[in-house]
Amino acid sequence: MPRKKSPQEFFRRGKDRGSENCTEGIDGSAVHKKITDKVMKGYQRMVDLWSQYAKDHPGASPYDLKTLKDFVKDIAFGIDGAEDNSDPAEGTVMVYWKQFMAGWRRENDAIPKNITLSVTNFIKYELPDILRTEGKEILKNKRPRRFGTKNHFLHLGRQLWGNDWVVCDKPATRVYDWADLLAIVCSSARVGEYIESTCRAGSGRGLYYRNVTFGVFLNEHGNAEFAVQLVRDAKGMTDNPAKRPEHSLYEGLGEMPLICNPMLPILAILIGTKAFKDYETIEDLLNIQPSEGEMIHLQWKESVLDLPFFKSMSARGTPGKIETATAFSKRLRLLGFRAGYSRPPTIHDFRAEGLYWIDKLYSVAQRMKHAGQKDPNTYNNHYQPNNSGTDGQGSYFGLDVRNIANDLFRGLTLARNPQLWQTLPAEKQEEFQNSPEFSKIENKLATLQGQRDTDSVTRRRNLYAERRRLTEKEVRKYQKAQTLRPSGDRFLQCYHRCIFDRVRFLMPERDRLASTLFEIHALRSPTGLSALRDMVALCEKDAEVEFRPGLEPEKCHCSSRPHQRKLVKSTDSNIKTQSFYDWKHIYRCYKNSHTDFAELCFLCNNWFFGEAQWSSHCQAHLNCPETLPIQCDPLIYGNVLAAAGYCLFCMADVSLPPEERLRQFLDKYLWKDHVHDHYEKYVQMTADEEKSIECPHIGGRCGSAFESVKHFRYHLLDVHCPGFTKESSVLEMATKEDNEDRTRAKIPKRSKGSKPSTEDGIKTGFHFIDETAEIVCGNRPTVIPKVPSNRSVLPLNSPRGWVWTDEAAMSVETLSLPINSGTIEADLGLLFEETSCPDAFGPRLTLDTMDRGMLSNVESDVSSLTSIQTAACSPPPVQAGRPWLSSNEESCDLTAPDLETPDLSPIYSASQQRPPIIEDHNCISKAGPEPVAAVESSSDLDDEPAHAPDGKHYTVDRLLDRWKGWFYVKWFDGSCSWEPRKNILDPGLIEDLERNHRGLHLGVEVIRPRSTKGRKTEYRVHFKGRPKEEDTWVAEKYMSPKLIVKRLV
Repeated sequence: MPRKKSPQEFFRRGKDRGSENCTEGIDGSAVHKKITDKVMKGYQRMVDLWSQYAKDHPGASPYDLKTLKDFVKDIAFGIDGAEDNSDPAEGTVMVYWKQFMAGWRRENDAIPKNITLSVTNFIKYELPDILRTEGKEILKNKRPRRFGTKNHFLHLGRQLWGNDWVVCDKPATRVYDWADLLAIVCSSARVGEYIESTCRAGSGRGLYYRNVTFGVFLNEHGNAEFAVQLVRDAKGMTDNPAKRPEHSLYEGLGEMPLICNPMLPILAILIGTKAFKDYETIEDLLNIQPSEGEMIHLQWKESVLDLPFFKSMSARGTPGKIETATAFSKRLRLLGFRAGYSRPPTIHDFRAEGLYWIDKLYSVAQRMKHAGQKDPNTYNNHYQPNNSGTDGQGSYFGLDVRNIANDLFRGLTLARNPQLWQTLPAEKQEEFQNSPEFSKIENKLATLQGQRDTDSVTRRRNLYAERRRLTEKEVRKYQKAQTLRPSGDRFLQCYHRCIFDRVRFLMPERDRLASTLFEIHALRSPTGLSALRDMVALCEKDAEVEFRPGLEPEKCHCSSRPHQRKLVKSTDSNIKTQSFYDWKHIYRCYKNSHTDFAELCFLCNNWFFGEAQWSSHCQAHLNCPETLPIQCDPLIYGNVLAAAGYCLFCMADVSLPPEERLRQFLDKYLWKDHVHDHYEKYVQMTADEEKSIECPHIGGRCGSAFESVKHFRYHLLDVHCPGFTKESSVLEMATKEDNEDRTRAKIPKRSKGSKPSTEDGIKTGFHFIDETAEIVCGNRPTVIPKVPSNRSVLPLNSPRGWVWTDEAAMSVETLSLPINSGTIEADLGLLFEETSCPDAFGPRLTLDTMDRGMLSNVESDVSSLTSIQTAACSPPPVQAGRPWLSSNEESCDLTAPDLETPDLSPIYSASQQRPPIIEDHNCISKAGPEPVAAVESSSDLDDEPAHAPDGKHYTVDRLLDRWKGWFYVKWFDGSCSWEPRKNILDPGLIEDLERNHRGLHLGVEVIRPRSTKGRKTEYRVHFKGRPKEEDTWVAEKYMSPKLIVKRLV
């Protein structure tokens, strides 16, 4: 043993080792405990609250007991309670008080201990009486203890894998979330111990591959079994990493529900990321044969050791970044709502249930190590249920001890409603939108429409956030009040609960996992290996939906496929771009590659060729109502059309041919317009016939008649046709007052068969039917009209015929149409139907105000025609640069033979070939030289609302402006014109315009301003290239600031 050193020798040796050179940090400042940034933010918040209190109470001192009591009292009144309870909890007030003491102590002299103890006792004993005088209570417990039993765990799993309708950023997100949840449940971990905790935000701390050990061993049955050991970064063990709890997860001895096997998602992650050094495939791992009593340790690749085990799969996150507790908890909470919980289970609830069983089966020391706790009383104070789990009845009477009742009662601490609505029902939605709070926000948003200054953008963003919070609060309020109504009737389910069944065929892996995961098998069984391979496939995919059955990529016959898009940053940094699956392009390309009729059935995903075959197939569906959809709206899932839209009114109309009854809508807006129009006709028909309103769905499973039209509309919105009603936008509602200077003559109601009267001086509106003589007359010969040699033929926007329903045949009328600088007169056979519908620009359509664009935009249901007379022109070639004008002169005779009511159900006649579609994404339908026999658009694609009559398309430079349903188009030849929405084939053009549109600018000219009675500024504008009769007053908020400034300058 060495000789003991004297004090002199001890310090001399220290000086020799350099102690005198180390003087940094040796001063008189106080040294505080090292804390995280989040804790420091809490301290700073309380110091800021004190600063505000001192400003409101001059002379306030934190060393004065009375002042501190008043400060804590104000804090208690300002705290928002939890779970819709505005009363503060005692623990919350105590946390605020401790944060203030700690924050103050870091910058100032500490508050004397006798004062802090008095304030603490004040919170416990006197503060509750003070709050009670104002009708408030101080809660002893912030929230009741809840337990996430295995039933709740399975409910979340059933929702995530068997019924979830949410599209994740990456398909692997489901696998990672489920693996993380299984690891937490099996080890009773806190939410931030395997992933980055909110208290350690930005630290990157959590579980990494270097903290994970994977092995294979022989189990008790002599079979190879996988196992993994995880190290938890437990709370309070930052300075003692060697004491962090370690937990083993394993494959299992026998069969169990695959959804409960933690090795299934963990193995999928390891294989998907190719983390093993010496093994890559599932077969390689299955062939490992360990020796008895030993475990083979599988090594990681060097490249993955410093990677997080549970990495973030968010498309917005940095590749390889560790998952955060905030993001994971948010997804878990939303998953709980979708699973039917109005108060979803939390990680703490599953931790409490896990510790209950650990305490029941193991010693106190084992429980403390498993839980990562230092105080043995922590479990008793914060986790142990009041129901101890004992069977007093069985023990007293000498019966078999039972636990099932206690376990189920513990599960009731989390209430679940399997039919929980995810949105407000239509009736509640209408009440909510008419509420003063919602209307106030909408009115404020309307005043900010079109304003792009920084202050307006900030205010608008805040209003949107406020509206979202208000809506979510109303939905949560309704969910908590919703009654528990167990039922298997699909008509009583929330719309969202049927989405997965409608889209699961798009995702083969998820479709199989929705059933295999809930079967009882071993991991190495064929079913278990199938589930493992499907999970591995999800980990390797970049999108949940790769393609739609029936629209496989190989069906595209284009020689070059330039459809590429940049993806969001992938988890694989080497992936920059990938092929963009464009289902619309493939649908059009494959359909147009067949010279004869071809159509895809979106119900059974098969193509049919020939109109007879398609009609027969539609009839087969109609003969089996169970094959028809209950939800009739078009459904887009993962940017792919999963289900086409259908009209339930047409499906129920047996007078229509099968192909019309089962007409498929690929565009939501066209479907919306169609269904809404038929809804109004159906309601009017039932009112005229004095019948009770019943749901026309062909399945006939909607019950008895409805009490009113309103209840019928609610039923359609909730069950069959969500969002089918036409609601005015803020812009449309705001512009209602813009037409106050226009005189609107009311058209008196006419009895059936009567003729329109013009003697009273009322201007008659005309509803033109977009139709030609060929479709009306069928195979009858078309008589070409004679045009006098001194007149010019004006095909307008498209050379289509016009049809009228009046019994009296009209002679040739002279139609004066102002176009640009001149007026062209044309002899046309105009046959019309009286209507009171205004056009898109405001005034009703009349013979002296209509021009080419307005005529082409107006359509009518021709099925109600009683007598038709037509006139058609064979227009000459179109002049270059002015495709809607022609000066060729030609003579013809005009006759109008008597016709019977035609059957206009087919869009094209059997002998007519569908107009071809070119694959140019910057195209718009414009005037062509040949008439087309079409009542309406022959396709419901949102980028193909109309066809050029001869199949020709005209290339567009860009869209410059918009007003309601019209767009100001700049053509490649430099000319510009206003065109209706239905003529624009590429929705990307509209998206590009909307992205930067700040109000009317390039398509209008400002004539003069005026001030309204409400002292608001309006501008009289002229739409370039349009008649002066369409000039209108526009509120300043719908004008581009640049245009206003330009006028002022």
